Amino acid sequence: MRILHISDIHLEEPIGIEADNVLERFYAIVAANAEVKPFDQIVITGDIRNSTNAVTVEGAIKVIDRISSAANVSEKRQIQLVPGNHDLNRGESKKLEEIRGKYDYSNGTFSNARADLAVMLKRFDRFFWKLCEQYYSDINPWNDRMLNPHYLKIHDDCAFIFINSSLSCISRSQDGNLIIGTAYLKQLLDAAIERNARKIIFFAHHPIQNLENMEETALERLLARYSGIIFYWMCGDAHGNRWSPRGYLHLYQVGCLTKRKGAIPDFAFYDITRTGMERKVFRYLEHLNNPAKFGRPIGGWKHVYIDPKIPGLNYDETLE
Repeated sequence: MRILHISDIHLEEPIGIEADNVLERFYAIVAANAEVKPFDQIVITGDIRNSTNAVTVEGAIKVIDRISSAANVSEKRQIQLVPGNHDLNRGESKKLEEIRGKYDYSNGTFSNARADLAVMLKRFDRFFWKLCEQYYSDINPWNDRMLNPHYLKIHDDCAFIFINSSLSCISRSQDGNLIIGTAYLKQLLDAAIERNARKIIFFAHHPIQNLENMEETALERLLARYSGIIFYWMCGDAHGNRWSPRGYLHLYQVGCLTKRKGAIPDFAFYDITRTGMERKVFRYLEHLNNPAKFGRPIGGWKHVYIDPKIPGLNYDETLE
């Protein structure tokens, strides 16, 4: 199975990312790679829009369609959208603080599950749920969100769990205090194990370190119950430090798909096999091409790789 993972598109209107040439070159790379080996899934891990009312649902769908066209993925069942903190409206902060205050970290349960979920999920109504309803129609994978705010898909011996890590998000300053309801994750993990999954891949907007400390501890204890399972956590939200190793799972983070202050654009391909996973990352870097040759410094998408003999990241200059 091959997955295209992108995140943090941060769409704006009327002057969007189409204007800065970064996305057009992204489409070309994806299309060229799709010709060599087809993609089975596209996952967009949140922050589809830049901020409240920055882009219409119709505008977002146009870009999602363009991405799927470049990847030669025609079935909407193969395209997964995960909400980020920019894809919700930030109201109900007082009520959210109350919900977090009563949350049971040891069991991963909310005080009043249905009422609390209703408050948290309602904040996605104006954009993200509307986007999913219009894009997916009757195959919307988020339709059962009031029963479980996350959802599961199985492919052979690999399970994909798509996590709404923005459930309790109030502001950027509180990103280290997020809760996701580990009891809901246990339901999906048990269902995956019953269907003989041996690799479980979480897709979320936020990295593990953005969870509240007790919530991460609860997650680590939960995963420890499933012996012999390989866990991966794929996320976006890479606006700064990307170094966040965790011993109990493999954590991979991609950055913004567009050029934003303090962030370098990148995206990734994952080739999942029965024995593991291969990861190929592309990063957009300015001034790498020879200024003398082109007459001006320009940026471009570069294949990022790690050479064990040379510390740090290295760049394949032959891509563009």
